[in-house]
Order: sequence, then structure tokens, then C-alpha cells
Amino acid sequence: VGGPRRSPPPAAHLRSATARGAAAASEAVADAAAREEAVGVLIAPAQFGVRADYESLIHELRQVTGIEEVEVVGLSRLDWLKIIPATLTNLPAYVEGALPVTPTLDFYFERLDEAYARLAARLGGGGDGEEGVRPRIKLLGHSIGGWVLRGWLAERPEILASADVLMTLGSPNREPPAGSVWASVDQTRGLLREINRRFGALEAERRPRLVSVVGQGTVGGLFEPEGGSRQGLRQAWDEDVGRSPLLEGAVAASSYLALSGDAFAAGDGLIPASVAAMEESEIVELPDCNHAGFVPSPGESLALPETYLWYGSKSMVPLWAPKLLAE
Repeated sequence: VGGPRRSPPPAAHLRSATARGAAAASEAVADAAAREEAVGVLIAPAQFGVRADYESLIHELRQVTGIEEVEVVGLSRLDWLKIIPATLTNLPAYVEGALPVTPTLDFYFERLDEAYARLAARLGGGGDGEEGVRPRIKLLGHSIGGWVLRGWLAERPEILASADVLMTLGSPNREPPAGSVWASVDQTRGLLREINRRFGALEAERRPRLVSVVGQGTVGGLFEPEGGSRQGLRQAWDEDVGRSPLLEGAVAASSYLALSGDAFAAGDGLIPASVAAMEESEIVELPDCNHAGFVPSPGESLALPETYLWYGSKSMVPLWAPKLLAE
């Protein structure tokens, strides 16, 4: 797939951002060590995403932050099928758009429990680590993983003591506009609304620091956006980047329309920027950043061209990863 191209940030800007990020990260890691805290990252993947899809992101994350302990929730592609019986047993609630968080998302919550336990044990918080070392876990959710993490924290408030930041990458954190036709056909069938309510009910001082990373690499629609270098219908194929701007504009428009009611918005190709920010969060906006560098499939995921920059691209990670360590 491919979308309307925007000029990437100048190389000098990216180099300076990387240098600043590396300096801030090393200082933060040193501070944590001085306080006898062990730091790790727990990644909640996108729908049908698996660890292999995040290997490049993890590599860049370690390079930028200095954090070595990174755990990805161990979901398989087939795990997502477990949502079907949970939905069928609550069919009236599904139709009404009022699916309960549990048992609908229990399959994901259980895998989060397992991943958290593995990471906490390695950091010294599971009974096998050095005495006196307090784990600090950074929660990183990609796409649906971002709001599932908030639902998990609301269900497992005991985790809040060790989770000091929750960052989402291209997550649809806000519901469609209230009273609109798109709200009535909410794709989450009420799950997101209920999670927003439950997470918002947590005491503010107990909630982790919130950071929303918002990609703005694609404007929805079949025509070139106003103000661009090109006019008229988007190209069916752009040989220079090995992508289809026309196809990606169409995909973005259909996704944006369902999520926000605006097909021609800016976003990351799947999630419009208008719904990607959590309430009361710091916002990091990334021009030229798209949703994912892979398309899940039954076997290995299909890798998208390197020209299709996403949150895990080498040039993008330094622009958001240092925020995991900021106090």
C-alpha cells in the first residue's frame, strides 16, 4: 500500500533529535540505576500482531533508550479467534453496542498478565531478583494494544504501582463523535467507551503518565490533498517509492470515516489524528508517519516498503522513545 507522500523531516533534524534523545535516555537510565530501579518495556501489539512484527522496533528502542529488557505480549494470530465465542455468548450486548470488557478481552488480559509476570521477574519484582530493586515498567501499546492496556490497568489496579508511563502508538483512543451514525456502528461495540469510562475513574494520582504518539503520514481520499506538490487523482502506482498512493488514500478514507466521521482527515493511514490522543495525555505528533510496517498474515507478516515510514522505522523511534524515560 502507499499514500500521499509528504516531505520527510530534514536529515539534520532527525540526527539532532536522535542525539538529544540518546543523551536524555542515557541520563534517565543512569538516574534509575542510582535509585536502584530496574527498567523494562512491555509492548502490547496491534490486532493479529506478534513479536516478530516488532523486532526492528525493539532494536531501535534499545538503541535510543538503553533499555535492554523488552517483553512483547505473547499473543498468537489464533488467539484473536477467542473473541468470537465471547461475543456470541453476549450477542444482545453486541447488537446493542454494549459488549462487556470481560470476558470479551480476557484472552488479551491473560496474555498481558503472563508477559508482565515474566518481565517483572527479570527486573527483580517477581521474587527472583535482587533484593531492594524496584521494577519500573513502561507500557507501550500499538494500535488496539493501546486501549487494551488501559482496560487491563483498570481491571488490574495493583499493576499501577510499577507502571510509570503508558504510551500509545497510533491507537484509536477516542470513540466516534457522540450522536453520529458512526457512533451507532462503533467498531468496538462499546468496548472502547467502557474502557474510557473505567480508566477515567481511576484516581488521577495513581494513573501512569500518559503519552499519545500520533502519526500524520496520510490524508484520506482519492485525490491529492490541497497544498501538495501534485494535483488531481492520486497515482495508482508511484515507482519512486514502490507504493500505491491511490490505494492507500482509499484505505485511509474508509478507516477514518468509520472512526471519526471525516474521510478526508489526516492520520497514520488507519487511525485519524483526531481520535489518537488519550484524555489528559502529552501528545507527540509525527508528520510522515504511518500505522504499521507490516500486514499480518497466517504465516509471516507481509513487510511493507521501507519508504512507508511507521512508528517502528529507524527515523521515527528517536522522535518518541525518549518520552518513555522523561519524568
